[in-house]
Amino acid sequence: MTGLPSDHPSVTTVPARLDADATGRVRVVVERDPEFPTGSDGTGVGADVVRVVLDGTDRYARPRRERAGDGVVVPGVYDAPDAARNPGDATDRLGEWVASNDPGAGDPVLVDVLDPGARYGLRVPGQRVVYDDRQAVDDSLASIARDLDDG
Repeated sequence: MTGLPSDHPSVTTVPARLDADATGRVRVVVERDPEFPTGSDGTGVGADVVRVVLDGTDRYARPRRERAGDGVVVPGVYDAPDAARNPGDATDRLGEWVASNDPGAGDPVLVDVLDPGARYGLRVPGQRVVYDDRQAVDDSLASIARDLDDG
């Protein structure tokens, strides 16, 4: 796999900030929608789970809109897609990421759009990250699947 640096021309970076919900859990608030997938009714983000890269590891989140016209909220980042859909007692890796990278509530963070609608990276401003370039692998797997369907 090749590396994709956060400052590569193909990576769009969208400013965001950390916030806390009513229970005090950390979340990411993105004022401008960074091409997250939209719900079937066209208004609510959250119909799909997306990948979020935290410190080099792909995790899963279910972004959503809290109100029409608002930005997007990422309420947590989890180890598996099912946990992102139904967090329950699952460990929210976003809190761990915040603790290890030292931003706090209200602080800015950056969302890197790696594969619109599917994969994003999260980093602190001033930090340069090199992501695994999974797009090439995803394209190869899609090609294999098409060949199987055709054959």
